[in-house]
Amino acid sequence: MLRDILFKFNPWWEESFHPGLIERPDYLNVLYRSLKRRSIELITGLRRVGKTAMMKMLIETLLSKIESETILYVSLDAYGLESYSLHDILEEFRKIHKHKRTKFLYLFFDEVITKSSFQQELKNFYDSESVKVFASASQSGLLKDQRAPLTGRSRMHEILPLNFTEYLDFKKIKLKNRKTTYWNNTLLIL
Repeated sequence: MLRDILFKFNPWWEESFHPGLIERPDYLNVLYRSLKRRSIELITGLRRVGKTAMMKMLIETLLSKIESETILYVSLDAYGLESYSLHDILEEFRKIHKHKRTKFLYLFFDEVITKSSFQQELKNFYDSESVKVFASASQSGLLKDQRAPLTGRSRMHEILPLNFTEYLDFKKIKLKNRKTTYWNNTLLIL
């Protein structure tokens, strides 16, 4: 059953993957740069702000550079995953693709706080596995309170709702004579 769930969440293992999502470059660029860091990237924010979309766009970028079998994405709030730990999921991923423990892997855990022991498991991955971890949670307050085991191992990225410029881009609205400028690090549209 776990094997079937993992194949469902990772279509790039069997075919090309192009989610066709609208990018939010300010956030994506920070996440792209984090690929080179040895840290756990915690992506937080309100529901429906694009945390999952950010992860999938990052996966799409990775697919142009690395083997598809080295990327695992799992939405941990999916039915059928209740009894599996993060460790169980990683081990099944390794079995599916016959990865040795030394093989460097990219792990994307969506809604990680659905697993009660996620902090300890992520800490163990950081300390003893050859992986880069991205984990998201909608309840950023809860995630912040529970990340003590991850101190020094993680970086927090909060995704905010769309700003006005992003909203216009998402709605494909073009303003005539639109001029932009910055004032006190804030984008102004004139």
